[in-house]
Amino acid sequence: MKILIADDSNSFRLTAASILKESGKAEAIFTAPDGKSALRKTKLYEPDLVFLDVEMPELDGMETLKELKKHHPQTGVIMCSALTARGADITVEALELGAFDFITKPAANQGDFQETLDELRENILLRLDAFHRLHSVRDAVRREKSRTVEKDFPVAASPPPLDKTLQSAPEKRGQCVAVAVSTGGPEALLALLTDLPKNFNVPVFIVQHMPSHFTKALADNLSSKTGHDIVEGRDGEIVRKGKIYIAPGGRHMLVKSAEGQKVIRVTDDPPRKFCRPSADLMFRSVARSYGKEAVGVVMTGMGDDGTEGLGHIRAAGGYTIAQDQESSLIYGMPRAAVEAGVIDHVSNLRFLAQSILRATV
Repeated sequence: MKILIADDSNSFRLTAASILKESGKAEAIFTAPDGKSALRKTKLYEPDLVFLDVEMPELDGMETLKELKKHHPQTGVIMCSALTARGADITVEALELGAFDFITKPAANQGDFQETLDELRENILLRLDAFHRLHSVRDAVRREKSRTVEKDFPVAASPPPLDKTLQSAPEKRGQCVAVAVSTGGPEALLALLTDLPKNFNVPVFIVQHMPSHFTKALADNLSSKTGHDIVEGRDGEIVRKGKIYIAPGGRHMLVKSAEGQKVIRVTDDPPRKFCRPSADLMFRSVARSYGKEAVGVVMTGMGDDGTEGLGHIRAAGGYTIAQDQESSLIYGMPRAAVEAGVIDHVSNLRFLAQSILRATV
């Protein structure tokens, strides 16, 4: 892949370039110190992927992203964000606009240098590997379409019909919805929650893999754009119908039954499968609290977090839904759940709200 690093910090550009060279996945690496330069170099070199700093001179990360999406829609973008409230707000908005993912930049005074460098390397390489796999799939699809056109076979251009398996969904059973999502999540959640009616009257629990600061920004942003009551879950909070709870970044969120009520529990227990918050733990707690009245949903994301927990929901008599491959940015978490046999229904993102409505009160 051809990769562009756009950041006003020379040390970050050099460090990131060194990490990318080590990966063996970079055919060429270019750098830019600001947004305007990034746009010029994108036009000149046509990179496959841009690492884009949130805050830059001349043209900031958001404005640069908007121009990239307008003029270079096939170019992937990974935002580089500081661990600040402002950085979190901008990053969440960027993800909703279609940025592939984000990494957090270490603070200048942050702890041990080697430990900080190792963490940055892991963050970059994890996203790079995910985008490389997506890029490879897209290349294969483009080649197949090219061969199809050359052979004069028709290429389907119309959208797929409504999934007929909707008919298998139970009607008016679920009393809660639990959602697991990761890479591509903010954009997918915005689409899903926009489609859910404002009078949707069951609680929704969401695990989105993000660090602290970012989930608060995500909740606020989604709430303002969709009109739903969306908050970070708080320990000890009584669950209310129609309210949407997002697990706080870096902490687990569970649902417990206590004195005839459902209560949010937030813990600092160790990560599960390297995830905190963990969808598996959240799904398991929902299965215990709601039993056959639970609806579990797994959406776009890397890895297999949620698969085990969905198995608990299904074993308790609940209903499970997975986002389909076509509409998932990364078909990792949904694929793992489908292949494990713990999914009742697969839905395109455009029809996911309908699927949920059919399965709930």
